[in-house]
Amino acid sequence: MGLRWRISLWLLPFAVAVLGFIGSYYLANRQLLENQLQQTMQSALVSGSRELNVLLEQRSQEFKYLGRLIDECSNPRAGMDREQRFGLALGQVDGFSALAVSDLDGELQQLLMSPVASNRHILPRSVQGTSTLTRDTFKSLRQQLLQWQEQRQSYRGQIEALLDEQALMNQRGERNSQRYRQVQAQVAMLQGAIYQLPVTVLFSGASEVEQLGLPFRDDTYLFIRPYLNCDDQVAGFITAYLDWTRVEDSLYRTKQALLAQGFNNVDVVLADIAMSRWITKAGALADAGKPRGLDVMLEAEDSQLDRLGFIGSAAVSDPRQLMHRYRKAMPMVGIQGSGRRLLAEAESNFRLMVFIHRAEFEQRDRGLLSQALAWGGLSIGLLLVLIALLSKQIAQPVVDLTGSIKRLARGEKLTSSDSYRRDEIGQLIREFDCMAEALHHKSEQLLTQASTDSLTGCLTRRALTEVAQHLHQKTIATDDRLSLILMDLDHFKRINDQFGHSVGDKVLVAFCDQVRANLRSDDKFGRLGGEEFIVMFPGSGLLECLAIAERIRRSVAAMDLADENQQPITVTVSIGAYEWKTDDSFDQALRRGDGKLYQAKAMGRNRISF
Repeated sequence: MGLRWRISLWLLPFAVAVLGFIGSYYLANRQLLENQLQQTMQSALVSGSRELNVLLEQRSQEFKYLGRLIDECSNPRAGMDREQRFGLALGQVDGFSALAVSDLDGELQQLLMSPVASNRHILPRSVQGTSTLTRDTFKSLRQQLLQWQEQRQSYRGQIEALLDEQALMNQRGERNSQRYRQVQAQVAMLQGAIYQLPVTVLFSGASEVEQLGLPFRDDTYLFIRPYLNCDDQVAGFITAYLDWTRVEDSLYRTKQALLAQGFNNVDVVLADIAMSRWITKAGALADAGKPRGLDVMLEAEDSQLDRLGFIGSAAVSDPRQLMHRYRKAMPMVGIQGSGRRLLAEAESNFRLMVFIHRAEFEQRDRGLLSQALAWGGLSIGLLLVLIALLSKQIAQPVVDLTGSIKRLARGEKLTSSDSYRRDEIGQLIREFDCMAEALHHKSEQLLTQASTDSLTGCLTRRALTEVAQHLHQKTIATDDRLSLILMDLDHFKRINDQFGHSVGDKVLVAFCDQVRANLRSDDKFGRLGGEEFIVMFPGSGLLECLAIAERIRRSVAAMDLADENQQPITVTVSIGAYEWKTDDSFDQALRRGDGKLYQAKAMGRNRISF
């Protein structure tokens, strides 16, 4: 056989491999393209739904603030009439288009237009004597009002009884008792509940919006509550109309973000899955969905590419969820068991839907195919460079091994190369993999020893300092709360002296087991030294912290421990609780927690000071 035939036979397997590589390259990039479009859609969903939910939450808070301003009759509002007082209050919020004031029978008495930008070309209309809500709606509002008034009277009776009890305890000198503090807390809770008027949130009003002459013609969120006159009596209802142009602007910004990335055939809409309808106008999504309809599209939507394109949805707060948050913020007076479970937040029926048409994918896919074909032609043309390829077979493993050594030197974890070669280079790679794995295990062991207390398995003081700094910075960035407790076993030296250090070590281990049993997954538990321990509660205020601390204190006191001679060992713990202020360092927080801990010990041990 001549040399030409031999070269042809040598190149044949390589030609097949090159063609296979081209196909794999195209398929991999096609999958990458699909993943990128999915991520783009998901990113638009996340940012768009977050913006809408923040907008609605801000409006909820504004409505609370508006209600407080309207109910406030102190100076300088005491000398104003109702229209002046309500207009002044409406001018201090910017999320509502109008405020309708109705009497207790639902008849509209006054309409105030908000000085927001969207109302600048709107002329006020005369709506005296009309009604902006249905008869059934006002019937429901009246029922809620009657229930609130009955409950309010009950609260006042409870407050009087509690104040009488508080006066008796003052006479007996029991101001520092636990019951006295409980009575104070109950009085404060009941006083807050007296002025917590019921709030109703609806999504309707398209016909009323047109009647009132607002700058949009769609349903919107209606925030409704009773209002009090300056004699502390319910005088009627106020209805705040959310400025729907804010929602439309948010959807527009989400769509513009997609258009700015080069997408032309996209849609961003709001949908009501309970009513199977579009809340906002659907263009490309409604056209592409024919004749499937919204129901079928929602059942099939999973962000994957189908014959329509990419469809994804994210929950947006509907009226039920907004009302749930109002009720959740109310003092939980007299609500027990199943009543509390009724306040569990239901899943929203409103969805933000983002749609990227399949044509966007196909257009980019054609570009990938052209690129793959071009690379294929170039690869076929380079088949004659066999010597360079053979050199690569020798040099590339060495380059990869050099890169692995550099990554190993930087402390990165290496994955096994699974080398199939049976020559010296393959043996070298396998031996290197074994060495890298051994070094990694050794490094992990050293790290664990440095950050974990060998006796109790808790975090060491050094590891605690790093964790505390991270949690503190995260708390500041997210405007969240962070609390901590310091714990010290009472008379632990006496246990060591009486029973020996081995028994003392067992007591420490049993104590740590009890603490862990009462902690949540995000709580951080560590040993400061000796019998002193600390727990940090990210995202929790002092009340949540105190509840967990009390469970720990009780479970420690209930431990059934004995030495080798079955002599019982009594163990109690003193706890100091403190909510970490944002301007305190970790050392300052420890000192403040230590102060609370010493207070607990000075008060007789086996207790919590905060």
